[in-house]
Amino acid sequence: MQLKFHRSGGKNRPTTIEFRSGTGTRVFIDLGNHGEPGSGGTDIPLTVPGLTAPDPEGGRTGSALFISHLHLDHSGRLEDALPEVPVFCGPSTWKFMDVLNEHRIGRLEKDLGRGGPTRAGGDTLEGRLRRRKALAAVKFFEGLKPIRFDDIEIRPVMTDHSCPDTYMFLVREGEELALVSGDFMDHGLKRAQAEYFMGDLAKDAHWLVCSPVFGRGGKGESAPKGPFAPERDVEESVYRIMKEKPLTLAICSSTGIDRIHSLVRANGRAGRDRLFLADRFQKEILDIASGFRSPDRGMLPYGFSGKLRLLEGNEAEKDFMAWKERGFLMLVRGGRFFSPYLERFLGVPGGDAGEEGAVLIYSRWEGYRKTGPLGFGEGDEVSLQVPKDRIRFAHTGGHASPEALRRFADRFCPEAKLVPIECSNAGELVKVFPEKGRVRKLEPGEYLLLNG
Repeated sequence: MQLKFHRSGGKNRPTTIEFRSGTGTRVFIDLGNHGEPGSGGTDIPLTVPGLTAPDPEGGRTGSALFISHLHLDHSGRLEDALPEVPVFCGPSTWKFMDVLNEHRIGRLEKDLGRGGPTRAGGDTLEGRLRRRKALAAVKFFEGLKPIRFDDIEIRPVMTDHSCPDTYMFLVREGEELALVSGDFMDHGLKRAQAEYFMGDLAKDAHWLVCSPVFGRGGKGESAPKGPFAPERDVEESVYRIMKEKPLTLAICSSTGIDRIHSLVRANGRAGRDRLFLADRFQKEILDIASGFRSPDRGMLPYGFSGKLRLLEGNEAEKDFMAWKERGFLMLVRGGRFFSPYLERFLGVPGGDAGEEGAVLIYSRWEGYRKTGPLGFGEGDEVSLQVPKDRIRFAHTGGHASPEALRRFADRFCPEAKLVPIECSNAGELVKVFPEKGRVRKLEPGEYLLLNG
């Protein structure tokens, strides 16, 4: 079995992983996009022979594309797969992707109706309609159940990440076994479940294909333990902020379900009568999360139904006064809809002062603020328009540290050699895996023969 990375652009770009058997069977994992910082969401299309285009060297077309989770750097270009390549993902991942795509279609069609462009950064109505068609053909896999394509078997295993329905993959040809870690963390809410599901499935793995992102995450007063602080620490930080500043607006990823869970838990602890406010789009996302079930059919710790009060966009002053009296958590994003709420409670730089006791919690990687708006309505432009003294930070990273990866490997695949997806991480891995030959560097476009 051979391993290959396909990547557009330089380091830290979204990567498609290819496994090729001795007979030429090909299985791919992830096909994402990634906007250049400050570009408004544009991305560089990735050409993958056998997946997005015929192989000019005559190689077989891929047997399948597996999507590990919903985040755009893993799923954002799935519509580029050739029609004859079946695409697989988890059922909740599909629901998230469908809601996000329909939301974007609605916004682009609304812009067109106003006589505006059908493009936002690299986003087009044509592209979103093409994605709708591709999503309609997606097949679902079930956690822990293997799927075979000729001589390659692939088994999804649920892991811990910032959104539910995220998977590692065990890929086997004969006696050769590789584990693709995907985006995993060991400081989130689902670590115990993820470790239970993995069990001894990877104990004979010869290879661990890993993608930790080192050094990214929270910093400052709200993440005193750095980018790999436990998610529970974020909840505690938010709770302390809410006790001091009861009118709490928050920016986080709309699909960062674990983070929203932490925010909602802190909100309930900060006061029994406090409100939880969000718009209809966010409610759709949270309804999917509330209905997610893990592979053993046990419910994950999400329960947003019944707690959320909808923002309608037409509230009167008496409504604002009632919110002030009770205190609240309000999830906000970019766009015209949220501007009245932001201005009413947080004020405007050089203008209205806003309300005493109101703050904006910024709960994303701080680099997004430095690079400007992302163009996907995720709200980073909002923080640039809020008085700096109104902003608080509460975040932790969504990926494993080198030390966490070492702990994971020692427990679940102690004999595996490591292949970092991002070659820039190889030096960091060698520090925690100093055994000679334990870390293998693979440049994009090269094949690595996996022969134990």
